[in-house]
Amino acid sequence: MKRNLILLAVVLSTVYGILYTSSAAAAEVGFSVSESLFDISLPPGAEQEVQLVVFNQSNAEPLPVHLELTLWGLNDDTDSIEFTTADEALNAARWFELAGTPDFILQPTGEHEVVWNISVPPEAPAGSYLVMARFIPALPEHYFSEAGPRSVPELGVLFFIKVVPLGFEMADSYRASITSFQPQGRGWKFIPGAEAAAKAGQAGVYGSLASAFQALVKNEGLYFFKAQGTVEVRGWWGRQVAHFVLPEKYLLPGNTRQLTAQSETESWFKRRLHFGLYHAQLALAVPNHDLPVVSEVSFWVIPWDFILALLAVAGAIIASRRRVWAAARALAIPQAISPIDHSDSYGIINPSLPSPPKARSWPGTASVKKKPKRTPRRLSEKARSRRRLIQD
Repeated sequence: MKRNLILLAVVLSTVYGILYTSSAAAAEVGFSVSESLFDISLPPGAEQEVQLVVFNQSNAEPLPVHLELTLWGLNDDTDSIEFTTADEALNAARWFELAGTPDFILQPTGEHEVVWNISVPPEAPAGSYLVMARFIPALPEHYFSEAGPRSVPELGVLFFIKVVPLGFEMADSYRASITSFQPQGRGWKFIPGAEAAAKAGQAGVYGSLASAFQALVKNEGLYFFKAQGTVEVRGWWGRQVAHFVLPEKYLLPGNTRQLTAQSETESWFKRRLHFGLYHAQLALAVPNHDLPVVSEVSFWVIPWDFILALLAVAGAIIASRRRVWAAARALAIPQAISPIDHSDSYGIINPSLPSPPKARSWPGTASVKKKPKRTPRRLSEKARSRRRLIQD
């Protein structure tokens, strides 16, 4: 077995709730498989044997299981699995030959091996074929109580099958295009001229360096492949400031899938230390092609919330400094000092008493000395008589 046991909650296929009646689950049902996905490539007329093991994780009750095969695909809008149909010549579910019966019972903590022989018809056209093996528990009535909805879990194993004729040119069979690429989130366009500087404003203005990038990738080729690629973000000065990796998801032929490249290397604070124009480049690797498919986008980063926080802190510091200086100036004004009596009870000055304090000059203030008043001098008799003559 290539992988460890895969729990029901994390198996690739969806957990389906079916058979909703007026009963509730009374016994816990848990089962798993050793493989959840098979990626197979065969030429027409070839055969291959595949096997997996089903495990009953309950140690109390046996578990009856029914096995069936069906075709499936992906919904472009919801990116979820949906069951499909095909013509008889293209129905790959009929290529599976089961060794044994499709109905079996798993004993408590028991296991059951399932073996298929996949035979591709010689006339099968080249292309991609998708099949799901569905393991459905056939639970008896005593597994349920008498009230509530009845929920039966279902487990699915996915088969990705490529039919590749011998000598077939594979390079032309893998093609992909990037229909959309931009930072995750909503961008604002409130800066004059920002659109022209950022290549017609493909992504707008953001409050911080993006923590994720979203891309819509369409598989235009004949075969499915697993997406592999990177996103590099560079500043206007050309230095790389961030690096992202695309998730490895299957791209089905004719299907458009959204890929989100996320990065947890930078914190909220560090992403807001960036400012200016930035350029992001997505490079998607395509099988059998030397050069990747490239898409670029430019965007502005203006951390307005971080700038507002800095302005608020600076305003608070300035306001507090103004209050401190106002208080310092108020303390610098000389206060009236009450005189101290330096004489004893008989009115005689006692030189042993301390001298009165002098007014201190505080920093930023200048002591002003008042000019003494000039006493008018007495005029002589001759000067007084002259003044009277002038006044007459």
